Amino acid sequence: MKELAGVCAAKGIARGFIHILPPLSRAVPNHQVSEESIPQELDRLEVARSSSVKEIEEILIESDLPAEHREIFDAQILLLADPMLFDTAKNRILNGKQNAAGALADTLDDFKRQFEKSPDPFFRERIADMEDVSTRVLSHLLGTAQGDPRLPFLKKLPADAILAADEIPPSLMLHIRKVAGLAVEQGGVTGHMAILARDRGLPALVSVEGLLENVKEGQPALLNATENWIRLEPEQTDYAAMQGTQSKVRRVQSPVSLRGGGSARIWVNLDDPEDASEESVQAAHGIGLFRTEFLFYKYPDLFDSPDDHTEVYRTVFRSLRGKPVTCRLLDVGDDKALPPVFNRYLAADKQDAILRGVRFLLSHPGLLHLQLKALLEAALDEGMQTEHLRILVPLVSTRGEILEFREYYDAIRKEVSKERGIACPEFPVGIMMETPAACVMSDVLSRYATFFSLGTNDLAGLALAFHRSGPSEDPFFQPSLFRLIQTGLKGASIPVSICGEMAAIPEIVPILVEMGIHDFSVSISSLADISDALAAYDPQKNAGKLARILNAQNREEVRSILLE
Repeated sequence: MKELAGVCAAKGIARGFIHILPPLSRAVPNHQVSEESIPQELDRLEVARSSSVKEIEEILIESDLPAEHREIFDAQILLLADPMLFDTAKNRILNGKQNAAGALADTLDDFKRQFEKSPDPFFRERIADMEDVSTRVLSHLLGTAQGDPRLPFLKKLPADAILAADEIPPSLMLHIRKVAGLAVEQGGVTGHMAILARDRGLPALVSVEGLLENVKEGQPALLNATENWIRLEPEQTDYAAMQGTQSKVRRVQSPVSLRGGGSARIWVNLDDPEDASEESVQAAHGIGLFRTEFLFYKYPDLFDSPDDHTEVYRTVFRSLRGKPVTCRLLDVGDDKALPPVFNRYLAADKQDAILRGVRFLLSHPGLLHLQLKALLEAALDEGMQTEHLRILVPLVSTRGEILEFREYYDAIRKEVSKERGIACPEFPVGIMMETPAACVMSDVLSRYATFFSLGTNDLAGLALAFHRSGPSEDPFFQPSLFRLIQTGLKGASIPVSICGEMAAIPEIVPILVEMGIHDFSVSISSLADISDALAAYDPQKNAGKLARILNAQNREEVRSILLE
């Protein structure tokens, strides 16, 4: 038996067998074929190439793209006809007897190495185009619908799998639902891999040093994420000690009556429409944070037409049966890499710009138009009342950003009204309070929004200068973060809810109530814990703690105050 330590990303215990996520470079099947199979592999490559051309041509026909966006796809069609890439791959099949997918993947790797060394910027800039085109062709060869080539591996994982990996990108996490648990070498508790694990109720351990050096495929393992360890080749006594430690199912009720008067509402964070009909989601007050960007990762084929996009939102609204749904607009960047499906909507002159949140949306109005119009049309189709769709704008820092967004919003709302022949309601617009600038300017930003949603994950990362996907030491206990939040709350003249992971820490919940927050949106797996924490809130026990925390000098002092 060997025990490895990690950091709990999602509480829980799992017993099962290790399955190792292959690196992307090894995910494409790469092997030799018989002499008789060479013509078949050549045909497969050509069919995949021509299918990719047809796919892009259909996008150009069906999508109303501006000229500069069409140029991107016209260039990709030319690249698909370029003999440099595909003739080289064909030679690998003919001379090396490689399978088609392996030949194309190796050819791409060779060209990438050559182009990266080139002093000519033209060749370096062409790498991304070649990768995009090759991924599209590989998706046809592997049948993965433009997704990660590792998807077939994930779909075959058994229910008792404990998935071990160096890291798991969010785009893959969306396809992981029925495994026992997760263990990764990289990552932090505020990364999107961790968030998605919590949303799915999957026990997850991050920052497990030396994990891949020690695990073997099929190895029995016992993972206790709550206590920060994973044991390989566990003893029978380990299994016996685990019995009875699993938490019981608890019901969630919202609102929760608070001692001393008033109440608090419990909302749920959502990233996958499949979860919208779950009992625990239905028990919550509504959706406090619908991370819409994950739709683009899990269902890339849905966005080939605006109608498909609209239907996704209709499904969610229908599932919530009239409860409020807070849709955060597309928020990519950081550990959420931009998938190729976005390219058709991006402004050609800003595709390489490192932008996030509202700045990204304002720089790519085609994408903003697609999403906002789909949301408004779906809301009209489902007869949503004004208060039941809440539009949330990410990473706002300045007055100018929210004013520019509102101009787009008003224009698209008028467009929908004209096309439908009925007035489109002015659904409330909220601002994510997740930048230090938003906190200190909350008094000004309050004039241009209906509500704030406090996003503590990005706020902690930006304020404390750490990367949310990297290892971290509980940033949510830092006194500086409490001070920054207090500044934002004092300046706000509109309601403030909280949707970040800080809201899911039971020890912190009473202090957030003391600060004036009464709307908590958390992952599905945290609903019961937060419901219990709110029900146990005692104003007398917490009297004076907030002032002491705001005057604390380090996180250890904050922890000590909270645990009194």
